[in-house]
Amino acid sequence: MFNSLFDGAPVDIMQMLDARERRAHTQQQLLEQLNPCVLVSITLNIPGPVKNSEAITAVFASVISELDEALQSFEKLHQEDFSFQTGMEFYRVLRADALRVKRACTEFEEGHPLGRLLDIDVVEMAGETPTPISRTALGMSPRCCFICNEDAKVCARSRKHTVLEMQEHIARIVAEYTSSKRP
Repeated sequence: MFNSLFDGAPVDIMQMLDARERRAHTQQQLLEQLNPCVLVSITLNIPGPVKNSEAITAVFASVISELDEALQSFEKLHQEDFSFQTGMEFYRVLRADALRVKRACTEFEEGHPLGRLLDIDVVEMAGETPTPISRTALGMSPRCCFICNEDAKVCARSRKHTVLEMQEHIARIVAEYTSSKRP
């Protein structure tokens, strides 16, 4: 599973920065076009130079399908997804209360076996500015590292875990997830 998961084209930092700008532009456009609304924007936290592969795409599609159930009670205005070399991107625009959507997404992240791999942003317009809803707005603590359960941002900044350690962990939990889904 490890080799197939990370068997894709490597990307560099400039491609990742361009992808971040493209995502911000897409978010802004969707929010402006469909306002008043709430945007759910999802990518995967994949360490290392390979951000997409056939196996990553399949896992992402499966998890998004499960997330659909968690979001079905909210009115869907628009949905689109993209598969780029820099990673998978999913956007769903809802007519709903942003805090309720954030709570549903956070509960999904925390309850799903691959939830910590997801980077789910819930964004709404504050005036003319796209504004993400934070976990702290719900009284929740910051995201935990999927290896040691410490604050994920602290681990990332300090580079506490090697890319290989993180990739091995991801490959293991993806293998467990996919084997549990087989009949």
